[in-house]
Amino acid sequence: MVAFLIAGCNDDSCDPQSSLPCDIIDDNQDECTPAPANCPHSVPEQGNLLIHVSQPLPVRVNIYAGAAYETGILIGSGVPTGTTWSLSLPLGKYSATALYVNGKDSVLAVDGSEVGYDSKGYCDETCFGATGGDLNLQLE
Repeated sequence: MVAFLIAGCNDDSCDPQSSLPCDIIDDNQDECTPAPANCPHSVPEQGNLLIHVSQPLPVRVNIYAGAAYETGILIGSGVPTGTTWSLSLPLGKYSATALYVNGKDSVLAVDGSEVGYDSKGYCDETCFGATGGDLNLQLE
């Protein structure tokens, strides 16, 4: 929390090192950290969704927009060629299923995650960054 002191100072009593107006003096100047030069100034539109599957690979992976695959909208389906891959997707909640088949037995692995963002406030601005989601569709 930054506390301000309103003072009716004249030009002779103002701190020449301060970037604040003469009548506002920041009591916590030492706690202020400027934003880094590469600070993203807006909320990102997309982030990465990391997907993990087991060996032997599932016969199909379905990805849904929405927290629950039963009610979500199917946005992608395919046969994986590796155990881990990443998709760049708009911010939101996602769920996925992986169908594993071994002879006559089949197992459906299900998981959900969110692609979001975080922010960090500095004394002069707020910086934003994407937080990726992580779907674990591996068999235990």
